[in-house]
Amino acid sequence: MSLLSKELLYNCSICGNCYKTKGGLKRYHTVVRSYNKNPSGIYKLPLKAGLELKKIFVKIIQDRLKAHFISSGSQRVLIPCTLSQFYSVFKDHIHHRFSKSRRVRCLFRGDNAYSLLGQILNDEQWEVKYFSNEQRTYVTFQPPRERALGSMQKKNKPKIKQVVVDWYQKVKTDSHKHMIW
Repeated sequence: MSLLSKELLYNCSICGNCYKTKGGLKRYHTVVRSYNKNPSGIYKLPLKAGLELKKIFVKIIQDRLKAHFISSGSQRVLIPCTLSQFYSVFKDHIHHRFSKSRRVRCLFRGDNAYSLLGQILNDEQWEVKYFSNEQRTYVTFQPPRERALGSMQKKNKPKIKQVVVDWYQKVKTDSHKHMIW
């Protein structure tokens, strides 16, 4: 693809998907808007329940932040919740829904990702945990690592700094092949 044709592509500002026409991007945004409508079987939670759930999410995230350097690096935080609870917190920010795996995904990228998550969780300090002696740990986006000069490895695309929030249903089966949700 030539440099000129790359400049004529229309990109989604959230996920980076490229489209040849402005109409293609508009159709994509229409599909994304449909993901944010409550699917059948989802009930609307009371406002107070949603606020309490956001506090629980922040508490669990901050509990995962440790004071020691050994605990640094990519982390995954699993929070058990129903799909109704997930929609009550992240509605209007769902960017993809996988029908086969029943997975729902929110993407937060760029410079405003921290503040946007702070607005969603109603806590501007959601990514900070304070310890004694004025110590603190943070949730950070890791910039791509620089390779040493003269290395012969192939060039990889730089990883995009982002926070991915997924909801999925864990299904287990017992010894009689009964599904356990």
